[in-house]
Amino acid sequence: MTKYKIMRTQSVFCIFLILLMSGCKDLIDIHEVYLDRGEQHYSGKPAAIELHPGRYRMEVQFLKSIDPNVMKYVIYWNDKADSAVVTPTAGADTVRTIITGLKEQNYNFIIVSFDAHESRSLESLKSGKVYGDKYEAGLLSRAVTISNSLAGLVLTFGNAEPANVATEVSYTSASGALKTVSVPSKVNTYTIPDNKGGQISLKSSFVPGKGIDTFYSVVAVKSFNPVAADYTCTGSMTDYANSGLTGPYPWNVTLRATSLTQVELVDNDYTDDVYHWIKSGGSDSYYGDFGVVISFDTDLNVVSVVNKYGQPAANGRSAELDPSGVNKYDPVTKTLKVKYWMNQPSVITPHRTSFDETFTMK
Repeated sequence: MTKYKIMRTQSVFCIFLILLMSGCKDLIDIHEVYLDRGEQHYSGKPAAIELHPGRYRMEVQFLKSIDPNVMKYVIYWNDKADSAVVTPTAGADTVRTIITGLKEQNYNFIIVSFDAHESRSLESLKSGKVYGDKYEAGLLSRAVTISNSLAGLVLTFGNAEPANVATEVSYTSASGALKTVSVPSKVNTYTIPDNKGGQISLKSSFVPGKGIDTFYSVVAVKSFNPVAADYTCTGSMTDYANSGLTGPYPWNVTLRATSLTQVELVDNDYTDDVYHWIKSGGSDSYYGDFGVVISFDTDLNVVSVVNKYGQPAANGRSAELDPSGVNKYDPVTKTLKVKYWMNQPSVITPHRTSFDETFTMK
């Protein structure tokens, strides 16, 4: 019985020894495979990768690897279907190259460095967008409102988009010369001192973030009334039917645009409306149902004066231009001189009141 136990123990030991030797052989085989491959070496990766987008192109920029053995960099895109080899410049820490012939879309750029033995680095990936005609077609000029003042034509701009760097404004000067100024995006209000008036054109420039190319909006033409502004009115008034009615000068008024070639006279001192303020025995008054509307031609000559409330109004009052006056707006001095009548045949003919007024822009 003891002999049997000894033999059984020896058999189990032999089986264990065989299994152990077999396992060791597998481990040795695996180790030999890696020994045959040799030690895996990776070259140093580039650092601080930046993409600078342009028009159908992209500038790729990065810092050279700190690995002195790196000899070149390969940039891949289009799922590695396309590539470019870049050799670093001696003495320069930054590597730059421009990839051209790209489509207007998003790209994934993969950068790999190689040493003299063609050992490669791990991959570095950077994504960015390339711009083109579609992007440019969607750009709009910066919004602007236009007003006149004695200092010049005042342009009040809306908020600029992040990529908007400036807006070119083209206009005709008071001397008739075509001029262009560039208004930076950080400027919200800009005054053109010598504008003749009537029309300006705007074209905004855009550079996408860290971009290398400039894109432009379609030219926007803005028309405006060059006479519309705040004024001080001086002059004389004679009421042939009632000598107790006199002019209120000096008088604060607004010539408010009703079209590109027409303004209406707004009283800012008494009625705050389109009425002609007068003095009646020294007291404030106004002509009821009488509001002055002035029209101009393209050379800023006054061509008509009419009553806002009708020609004639219900009370018979109408307005008429007196051709003996200067009747013109001067864009250099920013003054309007106009002479006109208020007619009311039921009271007196041919004209009840004569006005000879000069409007000086504020």
